[in-house]
Amino acid sequence: MSQVTEQSVRFQTALASIKLIQASAVLDLTEDDFDFLTSNKVWIATDRSRMPSSA
Repeated sequence: MSQVTEQSVRFQTALASIKLIQASAVLDLTEDDFDFLTSNKVWIATDRSRMPSSA
């Protein structure tokens, strides 16, 4: 049996919250958004800018 760490509990809680938000349509999360939120990638704020480049 694997050891449950505080970090893994936090991750599982966050993942469950994201899935609940997605299922309840509180936020319009696309599959791309979900993949981004659940990835281990380090990012900066401009990585997820939704502003069109022409704006």
